[in-house]
Amino acid sequence: MLLQVVVCCVEIGLTEDQADLVMVRVTRTSSYLAALARGGHRYDLDGGIAGEVSAQDRKTAAAILTARRAKRARNEAAIARGSPGSDHPGGAEELSDAETGEAGGTDDRAAA
Repeated sequence: MLLQVVVCCVEIGLTEDQADLVMVRVTRTSSYLAALARGGHRYDLDGGIAGEVSAQDRKTAAAILTARRAKRARNEAAIARGSPGSDHPGGAEELSDAETGEAGGTDDRAAA
């Protein structure tokens, strides 16, 4: 996945700073985190195996996904009740993006 992102960044002529922002955005998606949580190989930019996902990285990715799902469930329950506590205007309780590892918005689709 990341190799494809890098190739696209080069092909469309992004600056290094722009490409860095794209990589940050991709690596914070739920699908990327789900792949980390499953563990397995890490790959270099040529597609070769470059090591394994560490136990700590698996644990961190799983914790971020759990926090996102809990936040989503709380928000959906609050919306259903019509009460504050959601991410919508007037909502009181929410985890910050730093606490959930999000870079704006959530995407809880698992990587296939």
